[in-house]
Amino acid sequence: MLDRFLDSNIYYFNAFVGLMLLIGFGSLIVLLIYNRKIGEPDERTTLINLKITRAMFISLLMLLTFYTALVPSGMRYANQYLIFIVTLSLLIGAVKSVRLYLKDIR
Repeated sequence: MLDRFLDSNIYYFNAFVGLMLLIGFGSLIVLLIYNRKIGEPDERTTLINLKITRAMFISLLMLLTFYTALVPSGMRYANQYLIFIVTLSLLIGAVKSVRLYLKDIR
C-alpha cells in the first residue's frame, strides 16, 4: 500500500521522506531535552532512562518483526519502510520520556 502511494507521485515520496525526517528529528530533540530535565545520572534517573530505552527497543523489535514478516522482498521503497520504523521507535521513546518525566519527576 505504501509502495503504491509513494510510486504514484514524486511529491508524495518527497513529502513522506520529509515528514519522517521532521518527526524523527523532533523526537530526537524531545528525547535530548527531557533527558537533560530528568537530571544527573543516579539510581532513579538511570531507571527512568532504562524504561525509555526498553520501550524504544521493544517497539523497534516488534516493528522490524512485522516488517520482515509482512513486507515482500521485491519492494521498491523498502528503505522508506525502515525509515518509518525507526521514526516510530524514536517517537515512542519521546512520548515515553515526556510521560515518565511528568509522572516521576514532577
